[in-house]
Amino acid sequence: MTTERAESLSSDLSPDLADDPEALVGALLTEPFQTDPYPFYNRLRTLAPVYRSESGLWFASEYAACETLFRSPAFGVGLRLRDNPRFEDSSSLQLLGHMMPFLDPPDHTRVRRSVSSFFVPRAVQHLRGFATQLIDRLLDQVEAAGGGDLLGDFARQIPIAVMCEMLGGVGADDQERCCAWSDALVEASQPVTDDAMLARADAAADEFRAYFGHIIESRRARPADDMMGTMVAENDRTGTLSEDEFLAMTTILVGAAYHNTANAIANGIWTLLHHPRQMALLRGQPDRGRAAVEELLRFEPPAQLTIPRVAAEDVELGGVTIPEGELVCGVLGAAHRDPLRYQNPDQLDIGRDDGGSLALAFGIHSCIGAAVARLETEIAITRFVERFADITIVNAEPALHTACLPSLRSFEALTVTVAP
Repeated sequence: MTTERAESLSSDLSPDLADDPEALVGALLTEPFQTDPYPFYNRLRTLAPVYRSESGLWFASEYAACETLFRSPAFGVGLRLRDNPRFEDSSSLQLLGHMMPFLDPPDHTRVRRSVSSFFVPRAVQHLRGFATQLIDRLLDQVEAAGGGDLLGDFARQIPIAVMCEMLGGVGADDQERCCAWSDALVEASQPVTDDAMLARADAAADEFRAYFGHIIESRRARPADDMMGTMVAENDRTGTLSEDEFLAMTTILVGAAYHNTANAIANGIWTLLHHPRQMALLRGQPDRGRAAVEELLRFEPPAQLTIPRVAAEDVELGGVTIPEGELVCGVLGAAHRDPLRYQNPDQLDIGRDDGGSLALAFGIHSCIGAAVARLETEIAITRFVERFADITIVNAEPALHTACLPSLRSFEALTVTVAP
């Protein structure tokens, strides 16, 4: 797919585009990225629900196929990064290579088990009070200013603060730096990563290694009764994780929490503003908050594409044979609008009976912090719409945050005015 060909595509599906899966893939993966990708997703799913692009990367856009990618042991993730010819010279690829989303069993099982006790429901519920106070304080600031940016002034500040409170050791003044490093590091995980993207990711990985390496050493010298201190003491006792795995764990706990949850909150509120009846329903019945979060995660998933998975053997997916060793990427933005899975899939309905999604992954690779993300998103969205009776969109066509695209759906700013 050439850049010139992609640039010629408008946001409306032309006749040529509508019949060309390769053109659809190009329009989704290359700049200029689509502000509304869902018509492209829907058409790709209709034309070729499991499609091999000219680059050799497969795209699965139907729900059942995406679920199989998560569930089936015939698909793994561990080989993808290490097979990259730049792996040995890239600090970001090496750091990602030790993270849970890029590990297969038994390494994945061992690494995940080392922190799973911190994310059981009882432990997560202890964060409710801190998260509520934080969100109310941010809402006070938005109200006093008469509005603001849903991302910068609200959503992005929540998950990083909650996770740093949970983890311990990360100062409030350092949270913004961690966010910037996370933005850069995620570029190394995109389906296509050029040398400039990898250079930015490598610099961020070096910063994360130095920063968390210092915190780990300080916890060894001065033990503390927080998650970081407990993890350090336990790992020094058991040797479950290598030093690289430990650094990767602390990095992903901060980075993954920041990206997906911040976008889920901001995109969720933005979506409700474009569906006033659904927002009024939630405002009048805040006990629907949990169901509303699930539907918003389906309708506007913060992660649009899965990490590419490697076929460990010749395997059938959606009626097509994927040869051993080839990569398959799940298109969650398309899967969540699959009419074979959902009734009226292009309709937002916080009361739908066929809810649920793959937004926070599935199976052994389900997001370990999913309960924390759901808690934060539910409190943030519900209290936002309860607090403000009058919310006005300032910029109806916000610019996309391209650094995280096409894998993550985010905007540079989502500006609103509010009245209590």
